[in-house]
Amino acid sequence: MTKTFFDTPFWVPLMALIVGFIYAWILYAKKKSVWSIQINYMLAACRFLAVAVLVFMLLAPMLRLLQNESIAPVFLFAIDNSASIELQTSEEERDELHDRLIQLASAAESQGARVLFTNFDRQESEANAFFDDLAYAHPNTNLNRYLKEIERQFEGRNLAQLVLVSDGIYNVGASPLFSNFSFPIHSVALGDSSKMRDVGIKEVFYNKIAYEGNKFPVRVSIAQYGYDNRQLKIVARRGAERIEEQEVQLGRSDELMEVEFLFTANEKGLQQYTFELEAQEEEKNLENNRATAYIEVIEGKQKILIAAAAPHPDIKAINRAISKNENYEVVLYTPGVNEWESQDFDLYILHQMSRKELASKPGVQLSKQADKAAWFYIIGSRSNLAHISEENHLVSIQTVGGDTDRVLPSPATSFDLFRLPEKLSDATRDYTPIRVPYGKIETSSHAKTLLYQRIGSVTTNKPLFLIGETRGAKQAVLLGSGIWQWRLQEFASMQSQDNFDQLIGRSVQYLVTQDDKRRFRVYPTQNEFIEGEEVKFVAETYDEIYDEVYGVGVDLKIAGPEGQQFEYSFTTAAGGLRFPIAGLQEGVYKYQASAEGYDEESGEFVVKKINLEALDLEARWDLLAQLSEQSGGQFVPPDRLAELEEQLDLSKTPAVIFSEENYTEIIHLKSLFFVLLILLSVEWIVRKYSGAY
Repeated sequence: MTKTFFDTPFWVPLMALIVGFIYAWILYAKKKSVWSIQINYMLAACRFLAVAVLVFMLLAPMLRLLQNESIAPVFLFAIDNSASIELQTSEEERDELHDRLIQLASAAESQGARVLFTNFDRQESEANAFFDDLAYAHPNTNLNRYLKEIERQFEGRNLAQLVLVSDGIYNVGASPLFSNFSFPIHSVALGDSSKMRDVGIKEVFYNKIAYEGNKFPVRVSIAQYGYDNRQLKIVARRGAERIEEQEVQLGRSDELMEVEFLFTANEKGLQQYTFELEAQEEEKNLENNRATAYIEVIEGKQKILIAAAAPHPDIKAINRAISKNENYEVVLYTPGVNEWESQDFDLYILHQMSRKELASKPGVQLSKQADKAAWFYIIGSRSNLAHISEENHLVSIQTVGGDTDRVLPSPATSFDLFRLPEKLSDATRDYTPIRVPYGKIETSSHAKTLLYQRIGSVTTNKPLFLIGETRGAKQAVLLGSGIWQWRLQEFASMQSQDNFDQLIGRSVQYLVTQDDKRRFRVYPTQNEFIEGEEVKFVAETYDEIYDEVYGVGVDLKIAGPEGQQFEYSFTTAAGGLRFPIAGLQEGVYKYQASAEGYDEESGEFVVKKINLEALDLEARWDLLAQLSEQSGGQFVPPDRLAELEEQLDLSKTPAVIFSEENYTEIIHLKSLFFVLLILLSVEWIVRKYSGAY
């Protein structure tokens, strides 16, 4: 309902009437006219009203509009439509429950409430249409977030009472008992609160990456209740192939036990391993008897050579930092200490040695791959600076008489090739000085300074650690040795060696990472997706000078785990357009993409099925009872819904009236324009008809 008030001084309309009267009197009072006195009075009245309205509008009086809206109390049914409900109840039981809920909704409506139904999928509707489309298939349960979203969504909507229809099981987020809610919650308990006999796979532990030809372990954690000391079989499959079977002796109820499998990575690519427990008598929940692991088998580790002119503690410190990454295989070579292993390396780390000196050692033969590999020079007292300056393309060093300087490291704030450790600046304050060549140091435009030389508290512009890429090869130069002391000092002051290890590790990672020179790239946004989630693809196309181009048609073919074939077509566009694909089931998928004028792209991705709802089917009626007690509601099983209907009283929650007040100038009212138009038109027509102007 809307009420209108004039919010203007009394003299404004009075002045408008006076001006209108004077104007009409001057125009019609003394003028001799050809029409009758009645028509003269009518014309004077039209002119009087028109001028009065016009003056009233020009004085800009304010009009106050008061709008009142009455909102009936809302009686909300929040239905837990997670998959665990369907696993615990029959279709007949759910239909009967729906009928009882509709009956309760009718009772609430009879008391003047507005009744709404909602569920985990945020579907909100009236009672009759709600249950027609209701599916108990939500993949997880986060009761706390669900109730908080309801509280936020119905803020200001006069939510009187809420009926939560649930089994009380939550497998994501915090317990709702830790939150306070502004409305009473009546709990209708579903499921079975008694502990049922069950055996299932609790979790599978494995590394997501395995190297071709290596053996790798997979550990399966098994939980059971009611099958103490029972023997059962667990079967392992790779894809559809049955590869191993083990007999398991169960222990006591609620006692976890582990079974370990050892597999060989024979085939590159994503491999699906499925583990399945044989079903037991009287076991109702068979969904948790099966679990899947996806392991990517890759070709092999990246190989790194650390070659030193002589034994030195730096070698061990660098090796320890690099070896934290399982993707690297480190080979050590010191003349007279280690034998040379002839193989291709992705990175050569030379400690106080040049490439020319390495190649001159007995038995050492560098392959052609060495020209494409990355090189990392660490300079010390034994280094041949002339050779190193000639071989690297980042820095040139000239000294007189072999002079050295003692310097500390200072991280470069402008370094942008990769992210430096967050606490590196704090760690370097406690590092001990190392010796570097003293002389003329010239850096190339390709060099990026990672660490500067610091003398005392003064940071110089001389580089200590440089890294960069030139002529298609990556290189790094550290102008001092003795960095093993940094690692020890950091542990002494911070009880950690993470900053040093990350500094070396990320530098090595940059050096061994090959730049992507492909002109056509198609890839999924991630390697693993959850069943029901959209799989999104990104496509990038580049011209010969690696400027990105758009509008290129892409044909995408996807092969499913059971031989299914899917074909899609889309066009590249600016803004990182992602092409979504929905409806893919669990399994390993291979894709192949092509575009005219480009090489084909291929790869793999995984769609995983995570069945959280089947892991635990013991209804939490105790949680629902506490939640209702805390919020001032009632707790009832589904067969006692009539009790809730009998005690239903919405009289204490009357309708809420919301008032909204707005101000507007009368001149903005369109109706007044038409009033003026009608008055002036009537006056003009009558005067014309009467033979006057």
